[in-house]
Amino acid sequence: MMEDTFSELPSALVEEMLEKSEDLGRNIVENFISSIEERDVLHNKLEEEGLLKRDSDLGVTRIPTTCGVDGAYAIDKLLANDIVAIAAVAIEGLVPPKEDRQWPQTRHKLVSKVINHNDDTGLIARGIMVLLEYNVTSKAPHDIIFFDGSFKTPLIYVNQALNKIEEHPLKNNLNEFLDESLHLYLQALQSERSDKVWASVPKYSSNKEISKKMKWDYGFDDRAFLSRVLKPGEFTMPLNIEKPKDRWHLKIIDKTIESKLNDALNKLKILYYRPHKWTPAFRIEISSSVASNNYRLGLLLQGIKNQAINPTILEPYPLYMADRMVKHIGVAMPAYRQIITKRMADNYLEKDFSDIFFAMHGYRTETGR
Repeated sequence: MMEDTFSELPSALVEEMLEKSEDLGRNIVENFISSIEERDVLHNKLEEEGLLKRDSDLGVTRIPTTCGVDGAYAIDKLLANDIVAIAAVAIEGLVPPKEDRQWPQTRHKLVSKVINHNDDTGLIARGIMVLLEYNVTSKAPHDIIFFDGSFKTPLIYVNQALNKIEEHPLKNNLNEFLDESLHLYLQALQSERSDKVWASVPKYSSNKEISKKMKWDYGFDDRAFLSRVLKPGEFTMPLNIEKPKDRWHLKIIDKTIESKLNDALNKLKILYYRPHKWTPAFRIEISSSVASNNYRLGLLLQGIKNQAINPTILEPYPLYMADRMVKHIGVAMPAYRQIITKRMADNYLEKDFSDIFFAMHGYRTETGR
């Protein structure tokens, strides 16, 4: 397997990479060894500041139903056109005892289109992708709805798309989902319904709200740091999310919803929770209405704990499955192109097939999530 991994690289390059691996490993160890040595001291300081609690303190034992959603897009760049496929997949989590499955099958939304070459297609596709993620969960009956990435990300992607959409061939596709999905996004940010919790669980984060509050400077983001400091079952008290320097300004949408989105984003809370010994600390973004309600907060933590029961899966199960499914849209694009080519040939009778094969010649496939 290792030989296959390096088989396409020049041998001299591989040798140099292997020579440098020892130094890289040593640097990584040196970076975190100091925090490991002070683990107990740092843990005690968090307790003294009143920032640490245990999930059992919340007194919630009911296991909630959950679902997770993730999105991806792929752009197959051809000689004549681009084939664009944008999808969001939502999947139900592990079913609690004595509960029935509420979604016998996965839910999905898809935008698939052939368009002319355009340098902004990737930006537009990302904007449509996050709109589809919220649209596909609009009727989810579950207690907890997990989103991958930060709650800030959809607004960034949609804003970038709106600034480039005016003459783009995907304009109608974006507008089809824009209004409804932005209202669903606002609903998730506010999370005011007492029977439902929306939470964002990013895998990657560089935020340091807790480190800044504690005046710690070990060079790590909070998730990496707290994965070593938190004990199983512990979580940090919700804190205000790090706010942007300026307000978000969205093009061509109702200023009322823009104001509500800015307000909701600025009121978001973050916490870190380590449900089991074999899991890292999860960064969780929630609304202030969830953070201030012990029952809803406890229900959320129970949901994460029940969906992180496999040591090989380092995120809530439905997010892991949604991610695995939807990212294969890029892998599927060459086969998708072949199917389209065949159907074109079937309808191109008594003409030169070389025109088709030249038109469908691919340069590369660009993907994103």
